[in-house]
Amino acid sequence: MLHSDKALLALLLLRIYLKCHTNDNTYEAKFDHFLLRSELFMSEASKTLHEAAKRNPIPPLTDDQVVSLMQLSRLPEFKEIVKKIQAVSDLSSWMNSDNPEHEVPEVATYEGNPSATSRALNDLLVIHALRPDRLVAAAHLVISSTFGLEFMQQDKVTNLHEIIESEVTD
Repeated sequence: MLHSDKALLALLLLRIYLKCHTNDNTYEAKFDHFLLRSELFMSEASKTLHEAAKRNPIPPLTDDQVVSLMQLSRLPEFKEIVKKIQAVSDLSSWMNSDNPEHEVPEVATYEGNPSATSRALNDLLVIHALRPDRLVAAAHLVISSTFGLEFMQQDKVTNLHEIIESEVTD
């Protein structure tokens, strides 16, 4: 199993885990955004977003990155993301950093005290929008925030049949 495949499988297991063990409905919308956002088909809405990005550039971001932020702003915790990103003073240095997933700018708006998983998932969405080259590393942080550091460090081959037989109960 490739490393990126293992990370995706772990994210899908995390989605199932959160759906079964929390009452927070925001996770589902975040996973939908992360997993289902596709640039394969450019709809009229996407074209409108690209035109808006060209009219309102955010240095040092590309138009595609600005569009990704606009798409992310559809989630409740990210309504103000475009304004908050514009206010980040060292955005250029963060964009050029080697490990941006460890210092993601605080651009989400929280009600109350968010869990470590919620914060890590929000950071993953920001990385997805602005630094997709660091997506696997950010995914590790999300996974380890819930399942622990050792979860992704195991070198065992995942036996899906065993997981289904021993973990799924109905």
